Order: sequence, then C-alpha cells, then structure tokens
Amino acid sequence: MMLWHFCPDFLLSAILREGLTKGRIAWTENGHVHMRYGFQWLTEDPDREKQAWCDPEYSSLPYDRAANRLTVVIPKESEVNLSRWMEAGPLIVASDQFRILNAYGEPEKHWLYRGDIPPEWITSAEALGARWKRPFRSDVAGSPAR
Repeated sequence: MMLWHFCPDFLLSAILREGLTKGRIAWTENGHVHMRYGFQWLTEDPDREKQAWCDPEYSSLPYDRAANRLTVVIPKESEVNLSRWMEAGPLIVASDQFRILNAYGEPEKHWLYRGDIPPEWITSAEALGARWKRPFRSDVAGSPAR
C-alpha cells in the first residue's frame, strides 16, 4: 500500500537513514500532555496543501512540518500493522480529545502504522521547501539559549 509522510527539513536525513521511528500520538487531558509512542502517522493524500494539521495559521512550531514529502510503500505482509485513524483513534484517546485531534485537515485520510517503518520502505523523498520559518527562542535576541 502506498501512503505518504510529511516531515521538516531537520528530520529528513535521520528518517532516510533510520526510517520512521519517533512517531507518537499526543494529546492534552486535564492540563497534562499525554503521549502514546510507537505509531507512525501516514496519509493517503499526497497534497501538502491539504495537510491542515501543519498549516502555519494553526501551528505554533517554528518550522514547517511538511517541507518534505516521503512516499512510503507498506509491504502486503505488514499491512496488518496499519489502521485508519478514524477507527483506531477512538480506542486510544477519549472522545473529546479525538474531536480536537480531528479539527484540522481530513482525518479520514490519515493512517497509523504500529511499529517502526524501515528506510527501505521509503521509496522517494521530495523536497517541497519550507513555507515558513520562525525563530527558535534561542534565535531571538535576548532570549536564553535552550
């Protein structure tokens, strides 16, 4: 099955070398951040402009999370580790958090792969270019280094 993963520039070389290994589902509940590790996010839509989860209007991150588009081909025998977000998400997070996580983009096109995706499954990497860059706190004059 062919799917796509978007990533920022500073993660590209590590992903191409090691594969997708750092994925997680993150949400906030009762003022606390929760993370479920071991899930790689993928999409069936290769169009960066439809990835609203990383739109600069909504993102507080200082970098474009969709500067690169990776094509990932999941072998047939490993498709058992793939789940549609809309089916798996309600089993992982509370319903109110599920609604919040689905507020941007087209969540029905998102997939989760449970486990690591080896670099051999990444069949291409396309540099789309960062659409914005905000300074990190340490880049701002007078800010303490991180």
